[in-house]
Amino acid sequence: MMPGFPFSKSAGALLTLAWASANAQSARPTFEVATVRLSTTDEGAYSAGGPGSKDPTQFTFVRARLGTLLRRAYSIKPFQLIAPAGLPDAYFDVHARVPPGTSEPEFEEMLRTLLVERFGLKAHQETRDMSGYELSVAAGGPRLKPAEATAEPPPPDVPVGRLPLIRDRGGEMQLPPGRNALLVLRLSDGRFRQSGRMQSMTDIVEMCTRELGRPVVDRTGLSGVYDFNIDFMRPPDEPTDSQTDADVPFLTAIQAQLGLRFTAKKIPATVVIVDHINKIPTDN
Repeated sequence: MMPGFPFSKSAGALLTLAWASANAQSARPTFEVATVRLSTTDEGAYSAGGPGSKDPTQFTFVRARLGTLLRRAYSIKPFQLIAPAGLPDAYFDVHARVPPGTSEPEFEEMLRTLLVERFGLKAHQETRDMSGYELSVAAGGPRLKPAEATAEPPPPDVPVGRLPLIRDRGGEMQLPPGRNALLVLRLSDGRFRQSGRMQSMTDIVEMCTRELGRPVVDRTGLSGVYDFNIDFMRPPDEPTDSQTDADVPFLTAIQAQLGLRFTAKKIPATVVIVDHINKIPTDN
């Protein structure tokens, strides 16, 4: 014991309790077991399992790039991930055993822990003003159709991609009514279709954000649930800061077909900035 500092059993117990509490708070949630290896398969990328799936205690991601893992770990869109030095192009296979009862936020934290431990990830978050859009009602009012009720809605446990499709009056495929779902379809003339059923404005804004690759905020004031099809051509290149609205057919399709319009704005968005990440993971 150091001279000049009186010490008692009760003080020692308090110090031990404080240390244990601080240590518990600083401990990162982790997978029970996890492996990360360079992918050696040529099959397409896919993920399976984890919270909310039929196999919540097992998670597999085959042929995942680091950018994909980072976006899943932080629950962000591609435009929210900034890696000044770029990210490796290699593919990785991830297999993890997830503790029973793990929530999606806890799962994401476990994935971040895995990236820190295996790839030496160092990252931080900040808010930046980014080029984006405000979505509002166009002149003439919205053209959104209230969601159609049906006596026999599609079963909730069938994945959206496996739902039986029906044809519209023009013979093109679309989702059946009665279940909250959104699916991208390729039309016979090469155009794309966003087929949505029972979609709220939150769902529609999420769809627009993914399609445009930029932040979108809702200024419509609409609170209903809608069915729609949006048919449009996709440009060959991703949007750039020099691109005008006339260059993005999705923007004009939204106004013509749904009665909504986009206004270009600087939108505050949370971004994840990668300060450091290794190209190859440490050994399992």
